[in-house]
Amino acid sequence: MSEKSIKAFPSHPESYLNDGMDLRDYFAAKAMHAIYMNPTFFHERTDSKVVCRAYSIADKMMKQRALSSESEETNTNNTKSEA
Repeated sequence: MSEKSIKAFPSHPESYLNDGMDLRDYFAAKAMHAIYMNPTFFHERTDSKVVCRAYSIADKMMKQRALSSESEETNTNNTKSEA
């Protein structure tokens, strides 16, 4: 499963409701809320610019999430090989 298709609120795999919100969209929605609530965060608040900025933040969050997962996996594998 690609990073961009990870679900924010996954349901049971056999459920017909397994088409929930993507995690990237969830992150973008949270970023968009922060942008609108803090006018000093992003001065040019046209809708299209806010959307672009929100998805840019979401993409950075997804990238960091992937890096953190890789780092944790490497640490787990190193611990197992040391045992």
